Parts: sequence; structure tokens; C-alpha cells
Amino acid sequence: DNASLLNAKAGLAIRLRQFGKANNLLQQTLAKDPQNIETLLLLGNLAKQQQQPEAALDYYQRALALQSDNPFVLRALSAAWFAVGQPDKARPLLLKLQDMGLNDAYLRFSLLLLNAVLDNKTETTNFVALRDDLNALPADYFAAAPAQLYLRAALNYLLGASEQAIQDLEAYLKLQPQDSNAIALIAEHYLRTREPSMALRFLERHQEHIQNSVPLLAQHVLLTMRAGKLKTAETMLSDIRARFPADATLAALDADLKRQLYGPELALQELNKQQSPDTPATLLTGALLALDIGDNDAALEKAHQLITLAPDNADYLNLYAGILLQAQQYQSANQTLQQLLKLKPEHFAGRLTLANLYISQDKIQEAETLLSALLKEQPYHQATTVLLAATELQLNKTQQAEQRLNTMLNRKYYRPAVDLLLRHYLTTNALTDARYLLQRALRQEFLDKELLFQEVDVLLALNETAQAEDKIKLIQSLPELSSGHWLQLGKIQQRLGHPQLALQNLATALQLSPDQPVYQYEYIAMLIANNKLTLAKEQLTALKGESGQSADAYLLRAEYANQTGNSADAFAAFQTSISKDPLFNRAWAGLYELARQEKYNQPFVTVAEQYLSANPDNVWLRRLLAEHHINHHSYAAAKQQYQQLLNAGAFTDDPWLYNNLANALLTDDAEQALVYAIQADKLLSNNPRIQLTRAKTLLELHQFDQALPVLRQAFALDSTNAEVNYLLAECLVQLQRKEEARLILQKLVKSTSQPDYRSKASSLLNTL
Repeated sequence: DNASLLNAKAGLAIRLRQFGKANNLLQQTLAKDPQNIETLLLLGNLAKQQQQPEAALDYYQRALALQSDNPFVLRALSAAWFAVGQPDKARPLLLKLQDMGLNDAYLRFSLLLLNAVLDNKTETTNFVALRDDLNALPADYFAAAPAQLYLRAALNYLLGASEQAIQDLEAYLKLQPQDSNAIALIAEHYLRTREPSMALRFLERHQEHIQNSVPLLAQHVLLTMRAGKLKTAETMLSDIRARFPADATLAALDADLKRQLYGPELALQELNKQQSPDTPATLLTGALLALDIGDNDAALEKAHQLITLAPDNADYLNLYAGILLQAQQYQSANQTLQQLLKLKPEHFAGRLTLANLYISQDKIQEAETLLSALLKEQPYHQATTVLLAATELQLNKTQQAEQRLNTMLNRKYYRPAVDLLLRHYLTTNALTDARYLLQRALRQEFLDKELLFQEVDVLLALNETAQAEDKIKLIQSLPELSSGHWLQLGKIQQRLGHPQLALQNLATALQLSPDQPVYQYEYIAMLIANNKLTLAKEQLTALKGESGQSADAYLLRAEYANQTGNSADAFAAFQTSISKDPLFNRAWAGLYELARQEKYNQPFVTVAEQYLSANPDNVWLRRLLAEHHINHHSYAAAKQQYQQLLNAGAFTDDPWLYNNLANALLTDDAEQALVYAIQADKLLSNNPRIQLTRAKTLLELHQFDQALPVLRQAFALDSTNAEVNYLLAECLVQLQRKEEARLILQKLVKSTSQPDYRSKASSLLNTL
């Protein structure tokens, strides 16, 4: 009874030319839902297949009356008007598609020919009759008149017979192989309707005839990149750019390729060296690369140059607003969007960027309202669908978001939808769903390296190690693995407990990118982790120039010193690393762990307080300092830091902050400690450590009756915890339930763990 399923069956029946069966299925759906757009569209398609153009026209018009901006209906209806010889009625539909931002071969072809026919007031507007006349000509006629075959292809395109049009264009290319327009039309059709690999193979077959067409050359390179052949694409692009050094499109494509191969920093350097003039493509690419490496000033400078080219261009304003948004300059982004929407209130992409701005400002409800309105305007707009699902997930409308994304993927594969749904599954630990989704995605993007790496992670999380290792072997067998891929493989091998393989993979990454410090750093870190200290020392000594003086280099020296037992050198190196980059959290974390030793207690406090005095808004470091005070039982100092965090509105949804604050206040202000312990329990119930803290506050307040059930719950969650056992016995003693306490204490005295609690238990047992 599901309408979508019935429509899907009907669509398949039409493809199989089982017209009677298709009609029965569609009439069932229409009887239940007379306003089902998809059903009406399929009925129109069925009538067209049965050579009933008037009936098809009627169904398409009924669908358009229900949803005037459905792109599939608009396209189908425009073709239907061509079929009945009324092309003038098709033009407003095609113009509306163009205004919606849709732009493909069909639209460009049909508008071009339609405008030529209508504007020249030609009498030949019966396209069906003209196409039929051309169909009646013998095949050998076209050998002498290939232009007529091209015209027949164009007419087939206009009349919605795209497959026949492609067959005509393929035949035309055998006669005129150098016609890059025909090559472009076929390639674009394959991209829209088939696997990208088919378009790639087609362009490879016609490679010699596209050498002077920059758009086709760029498309060939882009498809090669999408196939994962980055090194091949790099060689191709180098040859092409040698012939077209000043082409801005190729410069932008080159920058994107280098970003994937070598990272955004090198890509931006190469882009800035280009001979091509500044164009929207190069400026945009440069701005985004600058954002990738965190250079917001450079990104905004290039974005401002983009606006200077055309201050009132709504699309440029939208790009500028998007870059401001990524740079987290929300007020400026909002001002730019208001300027844009004043110029063009219905600008779809601008309102989509505004929805993104709402999300960045945590105005999730406003974002959902705006995105819902946008999706009504363009029901099949993929980016809007994914963004709306993302807001629904944030609003805990999980089932609605999952259904939206799965419905979209059932209709058409879209990688951002896969990425969002996969993140959701992984966040909610729905690993089986994540695995199934990845299998579906890999059927669409066969041997996509990033998807394969994600599948390995999911298999490892499911403890299916053998299958994960099979996938790793598959990845290793793929051509053109980048240094980044070998780095990922090395980290996975380390997780699997194969240190030698991990080091070999890291060495391969380093060999592929010898001048990239990040691979040197990762290799040294893995040597230290695997206790290959002699080789690690050699590699550390080999670091020269900037790579040897960076925050990362000093972090590695600190970790090496720590591993060799030289804590003083480790502390000094951690400090130097922090001085190079005060926001380097890994260095702060290393210093924090070292400062668990009492001799580094005060030195750590001094370093952290010095930095916080100059940067009081660094809540991450303030939290670290508070935890450090807890480690050393400096509860008054910890309380002060925690209170500052809460006053600043930081970590207010973190149960462990409240738990630690309760412990800090336990002896000084047990009443307030209980308030914080209850808050921690609300945020994370059924956790033994949090239950234990709550019980300790109740014991401190001598509320033994209330403490007992909390301790019982903590015991149920972690029955081997010596402190829980001891406090439970102590509480029972206070409640004069000594026999129950005696049994617990006797077991605790006999246990082998935590000798301090064994001693306490023995003393308490002797008093009974």
C-alpha cells in the first residue's frame, strides 16, 4: 500500500515496456492519493511512451498545478509542449528552470534552439514532424550531411528522447570526430544519467579531439581525480597547463588537485605563483585554501577582491558571505547577506547561506523554518535536504532526519547525505547501520578510498578484525595511494598491534612526501610509541630549519625525553613547544600528565596561570588547570577555576565538571557539593563514579538513609570498586546494620586490590 513503492514498481514496469501493469499500479496510487506528484509524472511518462501526447500533457499540467516549481515536472511539461507543436508554451517553463539555477545540456540545448525558432518567427515549429522527416531518411544520407544527424539529435533532446539523442550524437561523432560540442553533450549526459566512470572512459576514447577545448580537458582531469587517480591527473594537468598557462579555470583545478595531494598550504603557494589573472574561480579557490590553513586574513582579502569585481552581483555577494561565515565573522556575513537579499529577495542560494549562518549562531529553530520553506520551493534540492536533516538531528528529530536522508538516497545518490547519515550513525553507535550505509555507498563509488577507510574503522569498532584486515589489503592494492593514505594505513596498523607494518607504511608516506614535516613528525611519534628510541633520536636530530624549531618538533623531543626517563628535559621541551604555539593542546596535555609528579605541580600551575592571565578566555586550559588542582587535592584552587568556567557559561553540559566541583567542595560546603553532584547525575545517570560522588556528599551531610540507595546503585554498577565497598560498609555501620557491613568488610580485607582500602576495612572490622 506504500505509494512510493507502488510508484517505484510502476517506473520499473515502464522501463520494461510493461505498460498495462504500470497503468494498474499508478491508478491504484492515484485512487488513494490524487495529489501525488510522482504518480502524475509517471502517468505522463507512460502516456508519452504510448504515443499519447495530449494525455501526457494533461497529467503534467495537473502535476504543475500542485507544485509549480518541481524541476522534473517543468522539464517533462516543456518536452510535452514541443511534442504537440506549441514550443512558445515551453519557453516560460525553461526560463523558470534557468532562474532556479539549473543548468545542463537539455536546458541549454532547448533554450538555444527554441529562442532561435521563436525569435526568427520561423513557421517550422512542429518539431515532431521535423524529427519524423529526419527519421525517415536512409542512414547513408547522413554520411554526406552529418549536420542533419546533429539536428535530429537536438530534436530528440527537445522532445525528451535523450537516449535516442545520444545514439544520434554517437553516430554523428563517427562522421565528425573533432566536434567538441557533441563530445561535451554526450559526456554531460553520461555524468547525469550513468556512472562517472562511463563519462571518463568516453572522454579517454575521444582524447585526441578535445585537446583544444579547455572545458573538456578540465572535465577529463576532474573525472580522473574523482576516480582516485590523483598522480595521473597531476601529470595530465601539467601537460595541459603548459599549453594554457594563463587559464584561470585550470589554475583553480590545479590548486584543488594539489590540495588533495600535498595539502592546502602548498596548493595556495602554487596558486599564488600562477600566471593567470585573478578571476572569480581563482579568487574563490585561493580564499578557500587560505581558510583551510587558518589564514583568515588572506581568505578575506581574496574574497574582498571578488566583490570588487562586481559589487552588485548576488552570486559573488553570496560567495563572500559564505567565506565570512567560514571565517566566523557572523556580523559581517549577516550584513552581506542582507545586502544580497535586498537586491534579490528570492535569491535561493543566498537564503541557503543565511540558513547556514543561523546554524553557526545556534539558531537551529530559525534555520529549520527557513530550510523547510526553501525545500518547498525546490523539493529535490540536495544541499537543502541535507542541511534540513542536519538541523532536525540537532533538534532531536532523529527519526524524521533519518527518513529524509534515506528517502533522498533511495532516489539519487548524494555523497554529503551519506557523510551526514554516517556521522549520525557513528555518533549514536549504530555501527551495523553505518556498515550497511557504507556498503551502499561503495556500490555507487566503487573502491573510493575514503569510504573504504571509513569501512575499516567501522569493522574494527564491530571487532570484525579479519574483515578489516581484508579491506586494508584491498586499499593497499589500489593504485596511486597518496602519502596521506599511507599515513592512515600506518595508524590503523598501529591500532591492530602491527607496529612493524605501521612503521613501514609511515616510511612510505615519508618517502612520497619527503619535504612535508607532518609525515616526519608522525613517523618519529610512531617510533617513540613503539620504543624505537635510537632511530627516533636519529630522526629528531635530522630535523632541520623551521621543521626542527616548530611546536611539533619540541613536542616530540619532550615525548622522547619522557620515554627515556628524563623528565626535566621533557618538562622544558613541553614548555618550549607551548611558547612556540600557546594554543597547542597536545603540548599542554603532555605537560599536564608530567605534572602529576609532585615536583612539577607548582611549575605547571605557574606556566598555566601566566598564560591564562594574558588569555583569560581559554576555557580549555582553565579546565585543565582545574583538573590539575584536583589531581593534587588543591580543592580550593580547583573550586575557583571551576566557578570561573561556570560563570563564563563553559562546559555547562559536562557532567564531569559538576562531579569534580562537588568533590572540590566536599569538606568545605557539602550542601553546595550535593547540588553539583545531583546536576552531574542528571547529565549522566548510571555512572558509578558520579553515583559515588553523590553518595560521599550525602555521607558528609550525615544523610545516611539517602546515601545508602545511592551507594547500592554505585555497587550494582561497579561491584569491584574498593572505595564503593568501603563506603557502603561504613554507611551500614552508621545505620546499625553491622552484620551486613561485616560481610562486605570481610570480602574487602581478603581482596588483593587497593591496599589502603584493605587497611581501612580491617580497622573498621576490628571495631565491630
